[in-house]
Amino acid sequence: MPCSLNSGAAFAQLIGRITDIQTKQPVSYVNYYNLRTEQGGLSDEAGNFRITQFFPSDTIEFSIIGYKTLRMKATDIRARPDVQLTENLQLLREVPVLAYDKRWHTLLLEARSNFSEDAYSSKSYYLLESFRDSQQVECSLP
Repeated sequence: MPCSLNSGAAFAQLIGRITDIQTKQPVSYVNYYNLRTEQGGLSDEAGNFRITQFFPSDTIEFSIIGYKTLRMKATDIRARPDVQLTENLQLLREVPVLAYDKRWHTLLLEARSNFSEDAYSSKSYYLLESFRDSQQVECSLP
């Protein structure tokens, strides 16, 4: 996607796309934030973003859960409009689950007896609501 830096008096408009550095796939709904103006926004579903009202020397921060936060100068974004984020995996400690109800205790014992030592991966889910220009663009329920 082409990137444009259209200079006005003191401000510019910057257009680009956010992708995963390994898969090259777009990363949806990434937060972007101008550190000088303290204003930001949210990329669209295809990872596209448009930043207005900034100076070319401003630093823009890109962040989303599951990826490392990235800070770039606007001039660097102009030179490379495909902003690439690196995945940031974090392992959580084991969480003990206790059951004080006989039904749940029995269910936990049955689940434990079916447990395998093989490695499994899983995802944790959370409620996520994203807004762009006061309009809800994403709602994820567990």
